[in-house]
Amino acid sequence: MKPELWAEIRRLRLVEDVSKREIARRLRLDRRTVQRALKRAHADEKPKRSRSSIVDAFQKDVAELIAATPRMTAVRVLEELRRRGFVGGITVVRQLVAHLRGSRPARAFVRREFHAGEAAEVDWAHCGSMEVGGRLRRLSAFVMTLNYSRMLYLEFTVSEAMEEFLRCHQNAFAFFGGVPRRAFYDNLKTVVLAHVGGDVRFNPRFEDFAGHHLFKPVACNPAAGWEKGRVERSIQYIRSSFLNGRNFRSLEEINSAVVTWRDETANRRIHKTTGKRPIDLFAEERPRLLALPEVVYDSRILRSCRVTPDARIIFETNTYSVPPAHVGKWLTLRASPTEVCLYDCEALVARHVRAWQSREDVLNPEHARAVLDQKRRATGQTLQRLFFALGPEAKPYLSGLVRTELSVERHLSRILDLAATYGVAEVMGAIAKALPHGAFGADYVENIVLTERRRRREEQRTPLRIARKDLAAIDLPEQSLDHYDELLGPDGGKPPQEKP
Repeated sequence: MKPELWAEIRRLRLVEDVSKREIARRLRLDRRTVQRALKRAHADEKPKRSRSSIVDAFQKDVAELIAATPRMTAVRVLEELRRRGFVGGITVVRQLVAHLRGSRPARAFVRREFHAGEAAEVDWAHCGSMEVGGRLRRLSAFVMTLNYSRMLYLEFTVSEAMEEFLRCHQNAFAFFGGVPRRAFYDNLKTVVLAHVGGDVRFNPRFEDFAGHHLFKPVACNPAAGWEKGRVERSIQYIRSSFLNGRNFRSLEEINSAVVTWRDETANRRIHKTTGKRPIDLFAEERPRLLALPEVVYDSRILRSCRVTPDARIIFETNTYSVPPAHVGKWLTLRASPTEVCLYDCEALVARHVRAWQSREDVLNPEHARAVLDQKRRATGQTLQRLFFALGPEAKPYLSGLVRTELSVERHLSRILDLAATYGVAEVMGAIAKALPHGAFGADYVENIVLTERRRRREEQRTPLRIARKDLAAIDLPEQSLDHYDELLGPDGGKPPQEKP
């Protein structure tokens, strides 16, 4: 009997004093049912009869699988049962797995309290993508939260590489005006190389950075996000309060906007846990932070690059020029977000503005002039070697050039000059187009290069559009120029000549 029916029978009889006959009539029940209800002290429902299931025959197998692998999913259990002849579906398997495992007890956590200046928590937040330099790149936010005051620092970037990670740390320390004694991280590869049980192997370069700033990195346990819950909640707050409903067109725009939001909103709100503003608690924490190091840590990207025959080094799909005297050498590259520097041992060889577009050739005019001077002095076999270094099409093109009546050395020298001026890629593209047509000589190559450049400019040119259709429809008649002859006279406006 359902509880609501039992309650209604008791109410009608004991409160409204309705007879059993009338109760049976109103509720359309048998009088014996009414009598049984009145005799019961509780509304005991009939126990549901258990129905047999197709998976019952495999209950022992499922129990063995779960005992051997406690985290085995129901999908994997189903795969194992299929091999043993089970023909049922995933639903009954999920129900049996849940029944055998039972309800999982809720986990209790101990809140950790920190002294001022003692610790910070750091993490990356993935925030979609953004077009930078003509390419769609993943947008990430570097977030650091001081554990005592909840003071927040964040900035957006399109790279999570080690050098960018260290640079963001430096910016955060500069913003706080000091360094916390400990910093908590999850198992980022830039921080942790291996974490097995209590043994942690940190990234050597990150350890070098931490040693320079005198803070201790702490690796959280794998899959234990609650161990750095402050920064996790900060990331949730950033997504809901700053990113939600806002659109940005460039990295500069979003970083400019987030500085205002960070300083005027995030760090001045009343924090739910502390009940105080982070900026007020930070006034207590700031004097307890470690001092910033006197020597600034060099967090730039560090690479070894070999100079190509056309006096370039390749970095992130872009090329940067160097003086031709370094062709074939290995140089040290150090790159910041704004510039690329190249060193031969400790000597600075070249400095360029960093290019963020793809396949861009960054050229210093002084390097190009040095290449031209070197090419003018080169003769014979040297010219041939330099020409072959341009690309695979150079050898068949030289064979065709030799069969003509042209001066081979002069034309090779001119083509090398073109490569130094316009870049190897454009010159080799022109040679590839000239080869099938038997167009041998520097004049043909230069003409193709200039033609391709004009074509690209035409494709990029925005066509003239007249918004007003009435102006576009005006057709002016062609005017006669005869009246200019009348004004000039029969001599065409020439001054009269003096008589001898």
